[in-house]
Amino acid sequence: MNESAGIQAEYIDLERYDDIQQEEIGAAVWLLGEQKELNADDVRRLQARHVAGLIVRYAAGGESCLDVYDKKPKRVRKAKLGDICILVRSRTGIEILTQTLEDSHIPYRLEGGSLLFDTQEVRDMVNCLRAIDDPHDEVAVVASLRSPAFACSDVELLDWQESGGGWNYTRQIPDSKCDDSSVREAFHCLHSYHERRLTDAVSKLMAAFVRDRRLDELDLAERRPRESWRRRHFLLEQARTMEYSHAVNPHSPPLTLNKFLEWVKLQQNERARIPDVIVPEPDDDAVRIMTMHASKGLEFPIVILLGLNHNTRNDSPVVLFDNESGGAEVRFRKGIETPGYSDISDSEKEHKDAESARLAYVAATRARDHLLVSMYHTNREISSVTGKIDEFRSALQDYCTEEPEDPVGIAMLPMPSMEVVELTDYDADQWEADRKNANQQRMQPRAVTPSLIAEIAVTDDTTPPAEIEDKDTEPSSDLPSIRGRGGTAFGRALHAVLQDIVNIVLTRTPLPEGVSIDNLVDELDGEIIRSTEEHAESHGVHSSDEIARLARRALRNPALQTALVSPRMWAEIPVAAEIDSPAGPVVIEGIIDLLYQSADGEFVIVDYKSDYIADDAVLNAKMKRYQWQGAAYAAAVQKASGQSVKDVQILFVRIDEAKSIKNLDELIAQLPKLVTVPQKIWQRNSGDSDDKVLVKNTHRI
Repeated sequence: MNESAGIQAEYIDLERYDDIQQEEIGAAVWLLGEQKELNADDVRRLQARHVAGLIVRYAAGGESCLDVYDKKPKRVRKAKLGDICILVRSRTGIEILTQTLEDSHIPYRLEGGSLLFDTQEVRDMVNCLRAIDDPHDEVAVVASLRSPAFACSDVELLDWQESGGGWNYTRQIPDSKCDDSSVREAFHCLHSYHERRLTDAVSKLMAAFVRDRRLDELDLAERRPRESWRRRHFLLEQARTMEYSHAVNPHSPPLTLNKFLEWVKLQQNERARIPDVIVPEPDDDAVRIMTMHASKGLEFPIVILLGLNHNTRNDSPVVLFDNESGGAEVRFRKGIETPGYSDISDSEKEHKDAESARLAYVAATRARDHLLVSMYHTNREISSVTGKIDEFRSALQDYCTEEPEDPVGIAMLPMPSMEVVELTDYDADQWEADRKNANQQRMQPRAVTPSLIAEIAVTDDTTPPAEIEDKDTEPSSDLPSIRGRGGTAFGRALHAVLQDIVNIVLTRTPLPEGVSIDNLVDELDGEIIRSTEEHAESHGVHSSDEIARLARRALRNPALQTALVSPRMWAEIPVAAEIDSPAGPVVIEGIIDLLYQSADGEFVIVDYKSDYIADDAVLNAKMKRYQWQGAAYAAAVQKASGQSVKDVQILFVRIDEAKSIKNLDELIAQLPKLVTVPQKIWQRNSGDSDDKVLVKNTHRI
C-alpha cells in the first residue's frame, strides 16, 4: 500500500493496544492455503473446508482453542464462536461457504443486507411475492409452489401438468381436476393475495402471507430458526422503510408490490451494497459473516479474511471522462480509440488497484487478536491482492504463522446432546385453569386513561357497540359545525385557547392591587381572539366566534377564577401513576386541564367539558360518567405527589356551571376493580375487533 499523489494516502503504521502482550494469546497473523491449479469453485470448496476445520479446532472448546483478550473484565479467555468474523469481499461463492459450515454443524449468522438478499429464505419469499404480483411469471409461480410456503413436491407438480393444469392461477380451474391437489390449494391462496396486492400495503401483505402460511412456525424445524426469522423479517423491514420514505415524500406515489420487487432485483445485483445497521446479538454464539464494506468501524477478536483473490476488473467502459480537462475519450474497439483514452484507462485501473488495497487494509485491521488470511487462489488470480502477497510470502515467515491444510475431510462440531424429558403428572384441568388465568392477565391493559375508566364504569360488557356513542356533541342543527368529528375538533380548539390564556395569566400573577381577574380577562381579549383564530384554523373549526365566547365565559367562572389567583397552578399537566388491581399493577395516565394548590395546601382539579347540556337529566348523566374520570385524575395525582386532592370540579363551559364530584374518596377506592377490564370490552378498545366505537375519544372534550 504505497503512497501515490491523488490516488493513495500515506501509510501509517498501526500500534497495538497496550492492555496485553501478544505472547499471552499466541500468534497474531496466520496464512491459509496457496495457489491451486483448480477452477474457481473447486478452490472455494477447498478453502471453505479449511476454514471450517480451523473453526472446529480453534474455537468452541476445540482441541487447540485460541486465546483472546476480553476487554470488559480485562482477562484472557478461550475463544468462542461469536468471537469469529468471516469477512468476504462480495457474495460470490457465499453459498459454498455457508453450506460447508452447515455440514460442519457450525452455527453462523449473515450480517449486512448485501449478504441477506442472497439467502434461501429471502429468495423463497421474493419468488412468492413475484408469483403474487404476476400470475403470468410461470418461473416464479413454480418456484413459489416448491418453496416451504406451499411445499408442493415435484411429483405433485408433474401430476398437475399431466392432468392439463396450467401455471396461471387466475384462469378458471375445473372442479374435477385434481380436487385434492396441494397445487390447487396453493393457487387459491396466490389468487387471493393477487387481489389484495392492490389494496394492502406491501409490508402488510408480506406479514399476512408469512402468518397465513405459518412460515415462522415451519422454521422451528430448522437447525437455527432464529436466523431464518431474521432473514425473512429483514425483507419485511426493507418494505416498511420504503413505505415510510414514500409516505413522507408528498410527490412520491404509494409503494406498490411491483415497484418493491423491482428494487429487490436491483439489490440482488452483485455490485449492490445496502446500508444496514448491524446490531450485535450477544446471546447468539455463532460465527458472523459480513462483507468487508459492512465491517468498517467494527472490530472482532478473530477475523478470517476471504476473497482477496479477486482480480481487479480491467474492462473499461466505451466512454471515459477526464476530470482535469472535462473532456471525454471514446474507444470503439481494440485499436480504435481517441488519443487520450489509453492514459485515462490506465489511470482508472490505478485507482481501482488503490481502492482494492484500501479495502484489504480495512478488512485486515478489523482483527483485534488473531487474523487468518486465506491465500487460496487460482493461477489466473496472480494479479489479485492474494497473488501480490504470495510474491513476498517467504519474507513474511518471521511475522506470520503458516496453517497447513487438514487432509481429513470435513471437520464437524459435536451436536448438542438431547436431554430426556420426563413426563409430568401435571393435572390437565389445573393446566387449563392456569392457562385461562394467564390469558386473562395477558389481556388486561398495563396502562389506561381516565377516559377509558369512565367508559368502563358506565358500560356493561354486554352493551352493543352501536349503543356506546360519544355524547360530547350537540344534537341541535343550529350548530352543525360542531357535530360528530367536528365536535371533537371544536373541543380540542377550545381546550387549546384556554391553555394559551391561562399560561399568559400565569406570567401576570400575582395581580397588582386593585386589578381583578375580570379586568385581566378584558385586557387579554385581543389574545383570546388571536388564539381562537389560530386554533380554529388548525383544527378545521369554522365557528371561531363561538370558541371565543365560551373561552371568555370559562375565564369568568368562579371555579376557574379561584384557580387563577391560587398560590400554585399548572395548566395541561401530564400525570401518570401506578395503582394496584386484582390483575396486577396498572398505570393511569392522562393530561389534567388545570391543577392548582389551594391556600390549605391541598390540590384541586378543574376539568373543562364542552358538552351540550339540554336539561338536568343530561347533566346528571354526564356527571355519572365524568365523576369516574375525575376520580382517576385525583387518584393519579395523590399517588404521584403523596398529597391529597380535596376537590375535582367539572366545568361545563356551555352552561357556565362547575359541578364538584361527590364521594370522591369512595370512587377512588373502587378504581382498582374498574381497571380490571372485562376481556370483551378491552378487545374492542385495543383494536382486536372492528367494534372501535366504545371509546372514540381518549382526549378530554
